Amino acid sequence: MAFLEENDWEGSWISDGKDNPKNLQDFYKEDPAPLFRKEINLDKKVWKARLYISGLGYYEAEINGKRVGDNVLDPAWTNYSKRVFYTVYDVTSMLNDGQNCIGVCLGNGWYNPLPLKMWGNNNIRTSLPVGRPRFIAQINIEYVDGSKASFFTDENWKVHDGPILRNNVYLGEIYDANKEISGWSDPGTNMEGWVKASIISEPEGDLQAQPLSPIKSTKDILPKEILNISPGVYIFDMGENFAGSVSLKVNGEKGSKTKLRYGELLYEDSSLNVMTA
Repeated sequence: MAFLEENDWEGSWISDGKDNPKNLQDFYKEDPAPLFRKEINLDKKVWKARLYISGLGYYEAEINGKRVGDNVLDPAWTNYSKRVFYTVYDVTSMLNDGQNCIGVCLGNGWYNPLPLKMWGNNNIRTSLPVGRPRFIAQINIEYVDGSKASFFTDENWKVHDGPILRNNVYLGEIYDANKEISGWSDPGTNMEGWVKASIISEPEGDLQAQPLSPIKSTKDILPKEILNISPGVYIFDMGENFAGSVSLKVNGEKGSKTKLRYGELLYEDSSLNVMTA
């Protein structure tokens, strides 16, 4: 159930404390998606626990190394100057006695887009409410003995650059497995290199419970055909047009790169027509 009153929110919006570039060309440089974490201690038996969370542009939350929920591309896109949606999760079963850790990864989404010139001349950053990626979260806990506790976002959360070096709703992402932080959302992880998060001014819009069904992955689709069109280049024909994401296993030496491109048509030479992406 959603919060009934606006002042039920105790947390603050927090970010990695960095500033967005002044020059438009610098938006295309590496800007790692930030990882946030906070350890909490539960010294009593938990009866129920709820996580209330929103992130701009997108977020994924974890507790003790496990993903919270299965929503993707949350929250739904709104005019952020008017309203920002949040989601509530029952996380009772994800919490342990004693130390726990909450982790959040942020993506740019529609809140921090690249200054792409749409239709030739429209910079979408001047047409949308924009800012540095941020999120707000609160866990409300009721213990078996009837007492309650609340844990929320503030300057005591820690932040570190993650392995996603660039991300954009149109141009995809660049991910570097060498930058992975093992156990980043587990309690007791080495905190070397992590710094304090920054409290940031709230978006103009009101926080509202998300009123529409979330986006989810609903089925797996296997390729109908795999073509090796040139050395190291493969075409995966999925057999249908759909919205989704790729799950891929690869083998290679450290430092090797795998590049994925998408399209709806092939050229006559069987290469991918990326202009239809």
